[in-house]
Amino acid sequence: MNSAPLTATNLKSTEPRPAPKPQPIGSFPFILVLTTAMVCVLFIIWRRSDTLRTIVSHQLKTWMRQEGA
Repeated sequence: MNSAPLTATNLKSTEPRPAPKPQPIGSFPFILVLTTAMVCVLFIIWRRSDTLRTIVSHQLKTWMRQEGA
């Protein structure tokens, strides 16, 4: 067993180390998330309106044929 003399340099300190203070994340990540969410919402609205436009167009065409026949 190797017994080194106990000195101040080889003893672990029981004092906690000062932790770094948390920094704010800034506005760039928030803007990035907000922009991504808005693009997704606009895409969903566009897809739904495109589908609705196709359905209404088909309905109008079938009504026109029934009246004209």
